[in-house]
Amino acid sequence: MYRFLFLWLLLAACTTVPQPTCDAGEAPAFYTIDEDLGYVIYHDLKTAQACSRTSGKPILLMFTCWACMGNRAGAESLYTHQKVRTLINENYILLWLYVDDKRLLPHPSGTQLNGQPITTIGHQNLTLEMTRFDNNSQPLYVLVDADLNALSAPLGYLPKKEHYRFVDLLEQGLKE
Repeated sequence: MYRFLFLWLLLAACTTVPQPTCDAGEAPAFYTIDEDLGYVIYHDLKTAQACSRTSGKPILLMFTCWACMGNRAGAESLYTHQKVRTLINENYILLWLYVDDKRLLPHPSGTQLNGQPITTIGHQNLTLEMTRFDNNSQPLYVLVDADLNALSAPLGYLPKKEHYRFVDLLEQGLKE
């Protein structure tokens, strides 16, 4: 009985979500992974930028998508390492932008590279990834400041056994 209680308390202590540095905003119901991983994850660029300015922390920007389960599973395996969790929660604003988010923008903004108006949040995120970071692959991790100036070279998909490269990226960003 006591062993069960101890394990339950230990699990509860290890999976608590840190308090947001700034208001994370309302995420849609399908963003359920956030609390499971033990992170405060922003999904709105402007909110993350404002939080970065207020806190002085850089942004760990991840471009991702819902359509590829392997993409999300690989990313999730990186985020479960304790060293990664500590580095991110103490030093970064974590921003996940989904390039296939189908929610409509209140007002179409700008044009995509193909000349079509940007009508969804996903198209807006994909256009940012392609124009700002010259890339169109997910996941893509980039450390940026509040003005989206890159603090590191982008890092793409990593197999689970290469999580040390993700740790190196996070530690490099602290030196910039």
